[in-house]
Amino acid sequence: MQGDITRGLPAGLGKFDAIFCLQSFHCFGARASMVRYLASLLRPGGRICIAQGCFKQEPDPLPALFQETDGWHAEYGKYHSPGWWGNHLRSAGTFDRATSQEIPDGDILWEDDVLYRGERVRWSQDFLTRSAWLIRHIAHGQANAPALTHCLVSAVKGMGLGPLRSDLLAPSSSYAQDIAPKKRSNL
Repeated sequence: MQGDITRGLPAGLGKFDAIFCLQSFHCFGARASMVRYLASLLRPGGRICIAQGCFKQEPDPLPALFQETDGWHAEYGKYHSPGWWGNHLRSAGTFDRATSQEIPDGDILWEDDVLYRGERVRWSQDFLTRSAWLIRHIAHGQANAPALTHCLVSAVKGMGLGPLRSDLLAPSSSYAQDIAPKKRSNL
């Protein structure tokens, strides 16, 4: 299904096993009410996965350099760090588990995008002019904060059983003995 989630989904669709947001969650997901709405669309045990551009660390404040986008609406003011997004989903109170991490070499994905697009147009002057702002942002992040990168955030909707009890999740001592590696004799 594809559509504008901020307008809501038609009634009667049932619950979803998963929701996946690619390069879009920053546009609408920073509101706690939206996180709760998305959770309401998931069945218990359902998963939300988010993959998008972000900052490595939370910018405070956002440097003026990131206001320069040559007309492209980058929405950097809505970008956050992987840790911020994970905490945001956890704070909604509807997910049992939430993880967030920077994608390995997530910063290099920004560079690769510029290199790919530049090579496709043979590094035309028009491309360099239109992309200069993004090249400056990438270069800024190589020596300063904030730095652009990409993240993956995932959360699992609670089963409605209340808080998880660690004593119920820990294996029993007999179980631990059963799976422990056995010592070999030196025969």
